[in-house]
Amino acid sequence: MSVDIGIDLGTASVLVYVRGKGVVL
Repeated sequence: MSVDIGIDLGTASVLVYVRGKGVVL
């Protein structure tokens, strides 16, 4: 469970960072 949550949080952080930069992948 902890690993899955960590991956989800990591992915969300990347998406937010990318959106903040205005870059669409």
